[in-house]
Amino acid sequence: ILETEKPLNLNLYGQHFSYIADLDLYSKSYRCKSCSKLWSHLGHMRRHAKTCEGGVKHKYGSGTFELRPTIFELLEEEGISIPQELHAFPFRATYDIECMLKKEVDIENSDKITYTSKHELASVSVCSNVPGFTSQSASFYPSKVVKSN
Repeated sequence: ILETEKPLNLNLYGQHFSYIADLDLYSKSYRCKSCSKLWSHLGHMRRHAKTCEGGVKHKYGSGTFELRPTIFELLEEEGISIPQELHAFPFRATYDIECMLKKEVDIENSDKITYTSKHELASVSVCSNVPGFTSQSASFYPSKVVKSN
């Protein structure tokens, strides 16, 4: 946002927008759009935003996060070149596992935990683009899902 432009502050509630005339009265925290840092005063956030260089800076035990080189980049540094078409495996498999919550719990409660339900396997589906394995495979466990009469 340029200094000459004034942002239009809106509140979204359900499917309805409402105009926020005074952001100071509306909110008690303000986020920098560039780096996501939070401020308790709008003026402080605006002052910061003028000089913010952007980018979220995450701190980790060894310092600021940096992307590690890929195995292909490390090999390249050693003089070993792998063709680009071999960087990604051409085949994929995808799966979906569905569970249900069973009220009958056969797990002992402890002093701090009370079990109310247990996850039970309901179905497993698998599909891939591997030649010979491209049709969807599904297994259902209806005896666990639907009680018999």
